[in-house]
Amino acid sequence: MNKIFNYVNQGRGIGAFPIFVLAFMATMYFCINAKFVLTDSIPHIQQAADEILPIVIENGKITTPQNTIKEINLLGKNASVSFPFVLDTTQDNLRTDTLKDGVYLTRSYLYTVGNNEIRTTKLTDSLVLPRQDYTATMQKGIIWFVMTSSVVGTLILFIVYYVLVVFYAVCSNLTAGIAKKRLSFDLKLRLNGILFTIVYIFSFIVGKLGLNLNLFAFFIIMIGLQIYTIKKIPAQEKNMA
Repeated sequence: MNKIFNYVNQGRGIGAFPIFVLAFMATMYFCINAKFVLTDSIPHIQQAADEILPIVIENGKITTPQNTIKEINLLGKNASVSFPFVLDTTQDNLRTDTLKDGVYLTRSYLYTVGNNEIRTTKLTDSLVLPRQDYTATMQKGIIWFVMTSSVVGTLILFIVYYVLVVFYAVCSNLTAGIAKKRLSFDLKLRLNGILFTIVYIFSFIVGKLGLNLNLFAFFIIMIGLQIYTIKKIPAQEKNMA
């Protein structure tokens, strides 16, 4: 606890470092889990490719296979949940009002259905997808996805989290007034950077235990910790501008 107070009182900067570490940790948690899920799905995707391929697209229209209807479960044959991929080269268009969640490919269009949203993509290019082993290609794709996501995700989360830290730093004007202390804005940023990181990790842990810490509860905990910690700040910080 003393180290935290020393960082807040005597440290330099605007509290960005703990928030960057938090953003990096949160991103890596997502990326590692995504890597496991995507890697486990490779055999199912390869099996699906073996059943569906080859596919030849010429000038925006599937020419191979012709007059064919195939349906597979992208989650695997033995999966308890179905997410179908349907290849239907007997027609160009589908009635979208009857489609369930899944992926549908006709002679001329690709339909993706999920979360009550339907996206339709017109085939425009020429493409040949032979029947072969795509395992190595998918493994490389997963690596690039994880590397890109780790960088982009960390940057995005850092911005989002730090905006919230600035918000709570502004709220510190009220809590500092309650404690009858004047604090510099940099100190408030460092303080709320630490508090936000602590409360975020706490909310993650209780979430794993099955308890949901909503935004209001998060806010109340942050304000409570602000009052407590500001009161604990040494007396010499009272006159700080």
